[in-house]
Amino acid sequence: RMIAQAADEAVEDASSKLLNIMSKGDTTLRSSRLAAETCLLSECNAAHSCLKSIVALERASLEERLKKLEVLETAVDTIDVRRDIDNYIRNDKLMPGGRSKFGSDDDGGIAAALATLNSHERNHVPESSLPRIYQPDFFEGWSEEDEGAVDVEQLDELEPRVVKETIELLFSEEGEEITSDGGESMPPPIKLLCRALSLKKRGSAYRQALLYELNSQRSRTTLVKRKSSFKLLCDIFNSFLEGCGHEAKDVKMLMILSQTFYRIREKGEDSDDSDNDSSDEGHERSGRLYVKSSLTHHDVWRTDSFWDEALGQCVSEALTKSGVLSSYSNDSNAGREVKNGTDLKWHDLDPHEYAGVASQVHSVVFAQLG
Repeated sequence: RMIAQAADEAVEDASSKLLNIMSKGDTTLRSSRLAAETCLLSECNAAHSCLKSIVALERASLEERLKKLEVLETAVDTIDVRRDIDNYIRNDKLMPGGRSKFGSDDDGGIAAALATLNSHERNHVPESSLPRIYQPDFFEGWSEEDEGAVDVEQLDELEPRVVKETIELLFSEEGEEITSDGGESMPPPIKLLCRALSLKKRGSAYRQALLYELNSQRSRTTLVKRKSSFKLLCDIFNSFLEGCGHEAKDVKMLMILSQTFYRIREKGEDSDDSDNDSSDEGHERSGRLYVKSSLTHHDVWRTDSFWDEALGQCVSEALTKSGVLSSYSNDSNAGREVKNGTDLKWHDLDPHEYAGVASQVHSVVFAQLG
């Protein structure tokens, strides 16, 4: 019995020791796991703090760059390109070794301006850029190529008096709206006149007759009372443009006349072409519809050759009126030997005068473009 009791005590002691060992092992495992989790959390917090520091540094850098960019933007907004270039060229010419007016680095267009002036002086014919308006006594006969454009049986009706009678009919103050007997919008005589005006070559005399009659009419009255008459007048103007093509003189005269003849707008009618003028005269003109409003979309305005010819005529006429070389021909201090009755040429000028002449030519050309 004593032996059994001693063995039982030995078993209890052994189980207690084993339990203590297992408890220490569990405590150690839990402590190591807690330590590992603590280290992981510290590492994540450190990484987060590092990212926040990087973002803060980047924000500070961007804010500093933004301030510099705002200063740069303000400086760029204050730049005046033309003024800066003018100042640079002006200062550069004043400095030794700067751009000269006649050096190899000069790009002032002096030679081109002198060439334009020389061409004008050689080819100049003293005439206006507007056509000479006259009343033809008769119209030329029709060629074979023109017979298909009009009815042969009606050729005898195309006389100068037809143009005059047509204009008088359109501007007559009495009578009903103009229509043909067949209910068409254009009577046969006016339709035949429009066809004749639209011809390229043979229609030139008709266009001259129309300009003459319209020019005479504006001294009497410029108001078209009837709406149908105004529409027919617009059709005649459009036929005129179809025929004259690139004849800039006739077109310019026609456009002057198109800004002369008008009708009174009806109530509720749009006024797209009225001038924004607050004066009493402007209010009066805003109630008018001019013939030019029907010509704004014509194909002739989209033709480069027409604008080239029109600009050339305007520049030539402006050069004639400006008399670029006349001021130099009267310069007694230059000591030039120009024979009486002989015009001064560009090669008669002194080299230092070229720039002044070119500047005047440039001013004339750009004034016409404006």
